[in-house]
Amino acid sequence: MSNKSYTAVTASVVTAMFFCIQTVFWGCSKSPEEKYRHLLQKQQAGENISGDDLWNAYFKAFASVSFSEKVTFVGDNFVIAANDGALEIISPKWKYPVAEAGGKGISHGSVNDRFILLGNRKGFSIYNPEGEKKASFAGGKEEIDAMTLYFDEVIFMQDNAVKVYDIKTESVTGLGVEKFSSPYKKFFNSHLLANNGKLGVLCGIGGSYYLSVLDLETGKILIKDVTVSSSSFYIKGNSLFCVKGGSGSWDIYEYDLQTKNKNKILSMKEVDNMYFNDSFIVLKKGADAEFRDYGGKKLELGIKPDFYGIIRDGLILRHNSKLHIVLNSSLLKKDSNL
Repeated sequence: MSNKSYTAVTASVVTAMFFCIQTVFWGCSKSPEEKYRHLLQKQQAGENISGDDLWNAYFKAFASVSFSEKVTFVGDNFVIAANDGALEIISPKWKYPVAEAGGKGISHGSVNDRFILLGNRKGFSIYNPEGEKKASFAGGKEEIDAMTLYFDEVIFMQDNAVKVYDIKTESVTGLGVEKFSSPYKKFFNSHLLANNGKLGVLCGIGGSYYLSVLDLETGKILIKDVTVSSSSFYIKGNSLFCVKGGSGSWDIYEYDLQTKNKNKILSMKEVDNMYFNDSFIVLKKGADAEFRDYGGKKLELGIKPDFYGIIRDGLILRHNSKLHIVLNSSLLKKDSNL
């Protein structure tokens, strides 16, 4: 073989090797989002990419956490699920075993960036994200009907009144002087939602509720005993969003908490359930989920997920016998759509 031929062959081999190494390196160095977009582009170009492969790539790219579908409790921004026979507390940012937080008989809970609150009608305990107990409270003779975290405080309902537990000082004070009841005076459930400096107080059962909103700084009532038909509601800025109506005729209203004016933003005939979080109104109809913004406009997210549930910061989606939390910010990315 001549030197020229040998040189040409050698150059070809080196070029091919460099191309292979570059391809492997590029494939390994791509982020999960880049890998997902690459698969999506190939599918859109007509290549045979299975839906299962695409969904797996989607959740690797955009799910903040994935876990067993054996869920025992869903809180405002976390879930408790079984994992290999043990229970875990799972939020979009972290998870740890329930055993570390002494979590038996949990019926109420809440998390924020600093604390996790777990409790029941007899009392509650507060833990840090490492599972260390920081404080606890026993309710005494009067049962606790509802509770939620708000920064360094636990807001809870007891004896039809709203109370505030300061985690640092371990002291309890009342929030305002109002008493709250439901259309059914003896038997009812309560729910609290703290958001944007305001507290929503829901009392009722069986599709009949009274809904009120307080200012968390002053305890002043902003709106009192709005009659609603669902336990689902939300507070955004100076607006309260709630559900009225009944089977075959449901309406979602926005109440302006300053002017007390109300505005119907959405009407529905057939819907199984309605959910609210920071970014979405979700309408569940059988196996399908429809997404709306807070103006009532339908959102085309592109994805058609198996919707399981909702938390404040995102959606809980099901795929291949696992659940995945996808944050609102990821769902609203145009390049995350399937």
